[in-house]
Amino acid sequence: PGRVVYNGPMKDALAHYAAVGHPVPEHVNPADYFLDLVSPNYKHHQSEKFVNFYNEKVAPGVTATVEEQLANPGLTAQEIVYKNYEKAQKLFGPLDATLKGQFAAPFSKQLAIIFRRQLTLRFRDKFGLVREYVIRVAQAIIIGIAFFDVASKGANSQLSFVFLVLQMAAIGLMQQMPVQIDQRAVMKMDLSESLYRVEAYIISNFIIDTIINVSSNIIYVVICYLFANLEFSTFADFYLYNLLAM
Repeated sequence: PGRVVYNGPMKDALAHYAAVGHPVPEHVNPADYFLDLVSPNYKHHQSEKFVNFYNEKVAPGVTATVEEQLANPGLTAQEIVYKNYEKAQKLFGPLDATLKGQFAAPFSKQLAIIFRRQLTLRFRDKFGLVREYVIRVAQAIIIGIAFFDVASKGANSQLSFVFLVLQMAAIGLMQQMPVQIDQRAVMKMDLSESLYRVEAYIISNFIIDTIINVSSNIIYVVICYLFANLEFSTFADFYLYNLLAM
């Protein structure tokens, strides 16, 4: 098992089997006949005979062809693109210039396309998007109830409130990890095909994630502030620390 017995198009298989000494009998399914003769678990198999024939008669020619192609490689994929571009120019006149690099589109176009795709994917999962905001609101209400009117209490209670709000702001981002992991798997497959630069993906995701996280976090902090009955004159400084915690 695992050894080569034939290497070629299906239309030449009949002639190959006949050359080995086992032509396909009349009224017999060729595919079944081929498999039976090279399957070791078949009672009358001839796998060793087919392997030896291939190694002696066919393999040297295949090896020589491979070595010849390696010694004289053809055009690369990029060279083919440039060659076709030149042919098209002769037929249709001046065309948009091709990029002399790994990617067919400029970075600005890559960024625009990836940003639009990521935005579409985010809004396609409306339940997941709404869930992020609902969870933030629920967290804020729970903390707000626990520290209701903390502004009228001592410094220790206020410090505990600040610590918990900042801690939950940081932990809240963990709920996005499954989405990020799934997206990273898709991104790696895209990059393996050189569809775009990784920077285009990073910038797109950063902008979208920042907008969602900052907006949901503002709602979260405002609700906590309202329950705590704190003066909103300190909101800007407090929210800055909250952003740093994120």
